[in-house]
Order: sequence, then C-alpha cells, then structure tokens
Amino acid sequence: MSPVNMSAHSIKVLTKDRLAHSLIKISMGSSTPSLGIRISTNKLQSLWAGYGVISRVRVVFVPPCSGDLDLGKFGSLILKQVAPPPSLSSSSLKEDVSHLRKLKSYQVEAAFYSSEIPAELASRRAHVPMLIDRCGDVVDEGGLELLLSDLDNEGFTSRLSGSKAHVEAALTLLAKIHATYFERKLPEGLWEQACYWHLETRLSELRDMSDKRLQSAAPALDRRLRQATRGMTLLHGDAKADNLLIGDDGGAAAYDFQYTGAGLGARDVAYLLVSSCDARTLELEEASLLNTYHAALLEAGVPPTFTRDMLQDDFDISVADYMRFMDGWGEWGNARWARKRTNVVLDRLEKAMKTSGDWDGAIATVYSQ
Repeated sequence: MSPVNMSAHSIKVLTKDRLAHSLIKISMGSSTPSLGIRISTNKLQSLWAGYGVISRVRVVFVPPCSGDLDLGKFGSLILKQVAPPPSLSSSSLKEDVSHLRKLKSYQVEAAFYSSEIPAELASRRAHVPMLIDRCGDVVDEGGLELLLSDLDNEGFTSRLSGSKAHVEAALTLLAKIHATYFERKLPEGLWEQACYWHLETRLSELRDMSDKRLQSAAPALDRRLRQATRGMTLLHGDAKADNLLIGDDGGAAAYDFQYTGAGLGARDVAYLLVSSCDARTLELEEASLLNTYHAALLEAGVPPTFTRDMLQDDFDISVADYMRFMDGWGEWGNARWARKRTNVVLDRLEKAMKTSGDWDGAIATVYSQ
C-alpha cells in the first residue's frame, strides 16, 4: 500500500495498515486487519530551523469499533516527522556542529521513547508521551517518524504559565523523573551529558562571550557539573514552558526529550526557573520553589542524604553555567536575575581562589561535591 499523505511532510513509511495494526494491537493485544481507518491531520508547529513538523493525527475506524475494542484514548495522536531541510548542502554539514547536534538530538529522542523509561515514569505518575510506532532514522532519506500518544487525551491541555502553582507542578514532575533514575545507570542511546547548552557542544558561544570572568570560569563550572560524585540522574534537558503542560488536576506533563540524558537534577531546575518562571515569583519565592522540588525528591524516594544544601550548591553552579550559554548566545527569560546570581557565585569563587589558586580549587572549596 502506498504511504498516506498525512501532512505537508508526507509520511514515508508509516502506512495506514501499519498505523491501524499498531493501535489495535495495543488496545486488544492482537491484530484485527479487517478494520479500515480514516486519518486527518493538523500541523501544530515546525521543528527548530526547519528540520520537520509536528502534527496532531486524528484517527477514525471504519466501521466504528465496538465490543472489547477501546480506542478512546487514541482519539488523537502526535506525529513528529524529522528530516533536515533539503536546501542544506550535505557536503557542508559534515563539520557543522549545530547540524550534527540537531541530528543527534532526534536520535536521542527516538532512543528515549523506544526505551523502558516512559513506562517506568508512567508507573510513578510522571506523565510523558508513549511511543506508538517509529519508522526510519534522521540519517535515512525518508527521515524519522515518531508516532506518540497525545497528552491532550489525558487532560493535559494547558500550557505552563509562570505562576507559582504551575512552576511548582513542573518542579514536582521533574522531581519524579529525577528520583526514578537517581544514581542509576541510564539506558543506552541518551546524551552522556544532558541539556542542549552543555559546554562541549557550545564552544562557539563560549568564544563569543562578553563576560570574560565567566568565560574564564566556564570550563571549571562544566567540570563540576559533569564530574559530580553524587546525585547524577536522568534529566529532561529542555524543561521550559514550551515543553510542559498542565492537566485538569493541576499536575504537569513533559514532552520533547531531544536533550535527555545524564546530569544533576538542579540543571533542569535552574533552566526551568530562568526560562519560564514569572520574574517577580522567582525573586520572592526562589527558596520556597527549591524547597518544593527537594521535598518532592524525598517523597519520590531519593535518600535524605541528598540534602537541601547540596541542592543549593548544584543549583547555584547550574545557574552560572546556563548564564555562560546565554552570555554567548543571547539572553532571554530571567536573564537579569541569572546574571545577578552568577556574579554572586563568581565573587565567592574569586575570594576562594586567593588560597586555592584556580577555579577548580575554588569550586571544590566553596561548593560540596
């Protein structure tokens, strides 16, 4: 059967028969190929830099299903189609760090959804999309297609605002994710160092920095985050308002796991607060928000040996590290607050350097490992 034209980026491999088979197998545990299927799509957004599209897919079975077949939760699905823009020259991309980072991010996302992680998170009521089907690869001519469950069907219909209630819901979700893999080995295929701004892939932004003191400290800050001897876990890696939803019950859900992988949980927390929290709320409620996250970590099973002071140390370094990226790339969100906090961190480290001799020694002196 020829592919179905489901959106502006036509499906390359995911046929109607395959889609019907996948849905029916999930619902009944077996295939019922006699059912027909009618599909409609609505483009939700383009991917960053024109690397594909995300569409909402609505599925209707013909004739209508009845009896033991319950497809209510599949009233709609999310289709993520990834393919580099055809206008890009393949010869010029082999050394293009930005392009290679994007390609790897989609391969990582496919590995995340294909692993046991989503099911394990679901068992802890940490809501993320579930993989329905996967076709191709970003390096294939047809690109990569991920068919995912739609969080709308679970009541997650509102975007995250910067309010304290919404941010606390997001922090509680992140705590559940972080607690699930706290100091555990992660599945293969994820980023060895999570977060899209980590230094190894942002050397051009490092060169473009105007804050020379922060630029000098940046490699040591990165080492502190990469080489921590406790608290490493699974990070979302891009936990901003655009990738978080609020449900009817006030809880949060997350999607877009392109930059997921290993790291300290405070990196997700710092990024969320800098990127997505109301500025006034952050200024007045920072300590309360961190308390909420830490309490949720302990409630989700992280041992109390991971103290609130340890979280604060990780958080301060994580804010400074993200400010390093913004200084070279461009400021947004609560950049003014982040700059102020970063200067406090650097002032403390410079004072410690009088006896420790360098940034690494100062960090070891001021911030616990």
